Amino acid sequence: SVQLEKESMMMKVDAVDANQDTMRQLPFALPCWLFCSLAALPEKVTQYFSGQVPSQERVVFFPTAAHQVNATHWNVPIHGWIFAPKLASKKRQALVTLAGNIVQQVSASSSSDAAFDRNNNPQQGEILSQRLYPFLADNKSYRRPKIVLDGQQQPIQVPRSLKNGHFRTNLVLDQAQLEGALVTTGTENAPQIISYRTLLNSNDNNNKEEELQQFRGTCHLIPPTGISIITDIDDTIKTTNHFDKKDLILNTFSREFQAIPGMQQVFTTCQRRLPQCCFHYVSASPYQLYTALTQFFQHDQHFPPATYHLKTIRPKDYQSLRELFADPLQYKRAHLLRLFQQYPQRQFYLVGDAGEKDPEVYALLHEQYPQQVMGIWIRRVGGDNSAVAKDDTNPKGATITMTDALQRMPGVPEEKIVVFDTGYDLMERLEETQSFAVAQQR
Repeated sequence: SVQLEKESMMMKVDAVDANQDTMRQLPFALPCWLFCSLAALPEKVTQYFSGQVPSQERVVFFPTAAHQVNATHWNVPIHGWIFAPKLASKKRQALVTLAGNIVQQVSASSSSDAAFDRNNNPQQGEILSQRLYPFLADNKSYRRPKIVLDGQQQPIQVPRSLKNGHFRTNLVLDQAQLEGALVTTGTENAPQIISYRTLLNSNDNNNKEEELQQFRGTCHLIPPTGISIITDIDDTIKTTNHFDKKDLILNTFSREFQAIPGMQQVFTTCQRRLPQCCFHYVSASPYQLYTALTQFFQHDQHFPPATYHLKTIRPKDYQSLRELFADPLQYKRAHLLRLFQQYPQRQFYLVGDAGEKDPEVYALLHEQYPQQVMGIWIRRVGGDNSAVAKDDTNPKGATITMTDALQRMPGVPEEKIVVFDTGYDLMERLEETQSFAVAQQR
């Protein structure tokens, strides 16, 4: 017992000595921390007030929809995202590797024939990395880049970016300011588009040729009158297969995107035939997928140019991640209401799929704006053997008949509804509908 008491006393003395050592080191450690923070402060202050962004950071601008305020002025929304890709980060590379292992396991247990194998198919690994890295990027807050309209010299400074790296502002510009920024799309009956750029000064690069980084953005000048086509993305114009979660993961992150057959031809025909036809993509997909989506739709598949209205999420924020899985009815309805309110004289075709709540959302819009909704086009998803058809938790199912559509969209006249499988049969049915014939004559 005496020996135990001696050891106990020695342990107490060691603990006191350790605490004293820590307290003696703290005054030196604290100034070091303060010194590092203060050393970086001038650069951060300079970046905040001058709009400078370091060369290792990137800016992505999302296509927005401008509306006319009066005969001479437009309200031009600017929406962008500032982040550091940090592609060489070992932590991020490890996360991509881990995700690849998970995707490979999901693929092995999937009923699909297209298995994921990044070892024998490097292209699949490349796709996975490209899709995942935006989710792993380091979002940059307190950045205020300056933008310049094409044809103009005067820079415009946008509000600071938030924790998720996104910044938004609305500019009121007159016709003279917009004329020099107009982009020639070369597409008949397409809306006018203005282009702008940002020059980001880099103080950490001695190469003068690389001292200026330039990122570009566009805004669609939507006329007060005409036709707008508002469309969902997943399982409406691009194959996703929401109801098979394994397939959803693979289609989103590891496979080449696949367009719904015939939808590009439908939209191109609509743009050519309908007056002042504009397109708006309203989807629950996050903005992290924007680059992959626009590359696919505009460059690979040649869909008409469109504005994008996606979900803003911050992977590090749990509350933000919850928004990714929030009820699409409220989310989509809010975006659609904004478009209807900004363009009270325009008429709309609403395009979606039967798999989620597109019919219910569109029915609410029709109830509120019956004169503006020209038609609702709903795509069947899956078939009799699909997971959805066998899932008792989803009694509405992915397949849909006209009777089902009328039940899910009470108050919407049957002549305004078109149920379709592919773009090809959608086009055939549109040719038979009176509303589409009337729209072409406007």
